[in-house]
Formats: sequence, structure tokens, C-alpha cells
Amino acid sequence: MSDCAGIHATCESELNDIRRLGIRGPVAVIPNGIEIEPFGYSSPKKQFLYLGRLHPEKGLECLLRAWQLISHNRGEWTLRIVGPGKLEYKSLLREYILANDLRGVFFGEPIFGKEKFQEYRNAAYFILPSFTENFGVSVVEALSMKVPSVANKGAPWQDLNKYNCGWWIESGPEALASALVNAINTPEPTRRMMGENGRALVLSKYSVQSTSRMMLDFYEYLLGERSAPSFLDDGR
Repeated sequence: MSDCAGIHATCESELNDIRRLGIRGPVAVIPNGIEIEPFGYSSPKKQFLYLGRLHPEKGLECLLRAWQLISHNRGEWTLRIVGPGKLEYKSLLREYILANDLRGVFFGEPIFGKEKFQEYRNAAYFILPSFTENFGVSVVEALSMKVPSVANKGAPWQDLNKYNCGWWIESGPEALASALVNAINTPEPTRRMMGENGRALVLSKYSVQSTSRMMLDFYEYLLGERSAPSFLDDGR
């Protein structure tokens, strides 16, 4: 690392990890960017969506426990879990659902491309219950489709609270259950406003155009062609 002119981190938690390792020097905190899909028409269902890899570290058992905790509050709301995973783990999740008589939980096969964004559009809310994430690009994708999101503090998504486009919560089924109830009880005009906030945030901060500009500013700084950008930590 001594020959490295600068380091790229995708979030503040990555920057903190780099500093804890004793690494000095410039670190630019530049998020991952996405190509923004046209929004198009959306008529969301009363549905929470998880879209991603099915793995224990993704907190899906915690999500099912939270769903169980709100059994008397969820009414017509459903939970849809979409993504790839090992058959053994999928079977474990299904066994939990059957053993606890969980209603309104549905699974979907992995999807990609434009179909994936339609999956987001169909949902009222997106959930990322992961215990740890270095970024969580699925949240950006959901917000870009005007879908307010819920994420555990294992993912670096304080922007959900800061920009009023979702909930950034403590880990654990109780906290997640509380967030789900808050989402269910949110009036539809407020939910739509949160969705607009989320898309505006992605356009300003998480689009490929925005993150590419930040990366160019970082390289120009390293070449001595400009002053330090605001997203740079110089290690002093």
C-alpha cells in the first residue's frame, strides 16, 4: 500500500476500516453508481420486497421473524423474497415459514435487467435486512424506482433517514418489525413523497454520471490539477 497514491472507498464505514488498519494517505469516499432506468408507470402493491442473494448473512431469518411479530398488524400486506441461493438454505426458510404458519410470504426466481426493475416498481417498500454490507446497490436500485427502503445499520445507508426516503434501523427482528409497522401505517401520499425523495437522491448522488464526475475529480487531485474535493479524507 506504500506505493498507492490514493484509495477509493464506497462508504464511510469502508473509510473507517481503512484507517483502523493504520493506512494513511488520501481516501476518496465515492459510492457505487448505477445507470438510471426510466421510471415509467408504477402501481405498487401492498408488498414488501427483498431482492438479492439468499444467504444467512443477508438477515432473511431475521426478516421472517419480524414478519411473524407483526402478524396482527399486516392486514393485506405481503412479503416477496426474490433471488438466487442454495437449495438447502431455501428449504430452511420454507421450513421456518411452514413451522410458524407465516402467511403472505412468497418466493420468486432470480431476475435480471429490465424485469428486475419492474419487480421494484411492483413493491411499495424494499427491505435490506443484511447484517453486513459494504454498500448495498439494491437499495440504490429500489430508490431509483421511487421505492422507500428499510435497511439495517449493518449496511451504510444513513441516507435513508437523512433524506427521508426510508428507515435506517438497528439490527434485530424487533427493530425490523417496528419499521415494517411504521411503513404499513405511512399514509400513501407520504409514501409517494418518500419515493420522490429517494429518486432525487439517486439522481444527485448515485448515478453513474455523478460518481464518474467524483472519480475524475479524485484523479485530477492526485495529479495535482485541482484542490482536494469535499469527499476526500487526506488521512491527517
